[in-house]
Amino acid sequence: DVADAAAVEAFAAALLAREPRLALLVANAGIPGRQGALDATPEVARHVMAVNYLGLGYVVYTKPGANSSAPKGSTITLYVV
Repeated sequence: DVADAAAVEAFAAALLAREPRLALLVANAGIPGRQGALDATPEVARHVMAVNYLGLGYVVYTKPGANSSAPKGSTITLYVV
C-alpha cells in the first residue's frame, strides 16, 4: 500500500534484503480520479491524493536504490507521472 509510509519502508527493507544490488526503481503507483473534482467526496479526493501524490513521495523518499549495494553511479530511479 503506497499510501502507507510504514508499509513502503517495510517493503523497501524486504526488497533490499532479497535483492541487495537493486539497480532500477520504477515508481508507478496511481489511481485515476473516477469523478470530476467538483463531484468527488473529500474521502475520495484524500484517497486519490494519498496514492498518487503521497504514495509516490514515500517510494521516492525511501530511496531503496540509494541503499542498494549496486556500484555507485549505476542506480537508476525512474519516476512515472
